[in-house]
Amino acid sequence: MYLIPARAGMEACTADACVGLRDLDLMRPVSRPEVFDRIGPGLLSAERADLLIMDELGTMERQAKAFCGAVLRALDGDLPVLGVIKPRSSALLDAVRAHPRVQVLTVTRENREELLKTLEDWAAEKTALEI
Repeated sequence: MYLIPARAGMEACTADACVGLRDLDLMRPVSRPEVFDRIGPGLLSAERADLLIMDELGTMERQAKAFCGAVLRALDGDLPVLGVIKPRSSALLDAVRAHPRVQVLTVTRENREELLKTLEDWAAEKTALEI
């Protein structure tokens, strides 16, 4: 698993950007928090962006203190954030869900086709409020 800019191609998936490896014996990912901390804060504070995409926050980054702080600072900022958050509990995930600027939309088979319209309406409303 890699932490790379959204505009980067597969060539960015190098060992230096690898934040997790699948342990086949344990059948779960093994996290590399030092990579989250080295790369993540810079990616989350990109100056030339219209939207920050976080895909996906889970539990692998829970030991990466600098990255977790950068996630919460990004939510405090003016740049819109679209993210995916796993339905688990950790200090970071719980703080993200509780953040006053976060609206959690749960995707289900029943509502997934309608969510695009919901997001478009929400974005239009936010844009109108900013004018």
